[in-house]
Amino acid sequence: MGLERETEKISDKVLMTADDEWLRKRFGSTHILAIGSPASNLFTRELNECFLFRFAISVETKHKWNETRRILKGLRTPAALSRFKEESRADLRQTMRLFKQPGFLAFNFRNLKLGIDPAENRDFAVVSLGCNPFAAKDAPYFAILAAGVHHPGTAHAVKMLGEPLLFERHPFGGIIEVQVPSDEFNRDMVQWHEKIKDSKAVWHRAGAESLEYTPEEFLRRLGEWLPRVEKGEIVTDVALSADELKGHIALIELLAAAKFGEAVPTSAAGAG
Repeated sequence: MGLERETEKISDKVLMTADDEWLRKRFGSTHILAIGSPASNLFTRELNECFLFRFAISVETKHKWNETRRILKGLRTPAALSRFKEESRADLRQTMRLFKQPGFLAFNFRNLKLGIDPAENRDFAVVSLGCNPFAAKDAPYFAILAAGVHHPGTAHAVKMLGEPLLFERHPFGGIIEVQVPSDEFNRDMVQWHEKIKDSKAVWHRAGAESLEYTPEEFLRRLGEWLPRVEKGEIVTDVALSADELKGHIALIELLAAAKFGEAVPTSAAGAG
């Protein structure tokens, strides 16, 4: 991926154990790379709305997780946490399944929510720029999301980060479709342990519609969606707010203004 040698790997669990002040001090002056979907990565789950392209998390799912998080914050001892885990095992399993429901939010797509059709030989993923929620306003520190619905998608999303030319027509990222294995192979002839090696990622198309864009086009689309969201005209089961769109607009303006004179440290937030 071309990461600096100083890149630090950090468990996503710090989001649940550290206080806000510690998080701001620790992550407010660095870039963040989040690897993994909301079903497996707490950073992606908690801060999904920070990214310009993201998982389409439903209002129900977000509500259930917020309630679980509220309860967890009040449990101070290992015994209390263990007891809650045992008593809530079935409910927690169901909530995690809700995070796996397919679909993405793409503001450059005319229908906003981009549905996908999972199949045995297909996976999907998102690669996206986003704001660093721990940085001071107007500070030039950002976040990147690389996450698939399943493992092949995540692997290819991370791999794409090392190939900047692939982003010429998707400058802020987008949704990728992973052929497992590549369509050029007869999948019946490819052994299961070779499918990842022989897989291929392409930018997803919505039917015949290309989802390519320029920064100016993406910003314009955000400006078109914003008043509709403010007026409550968007009928969707996805958790969405005007503040999120305003944050995206501010992010793009910050990206346009940012000029780095030296390398900025990066923290990689992975599940574990």
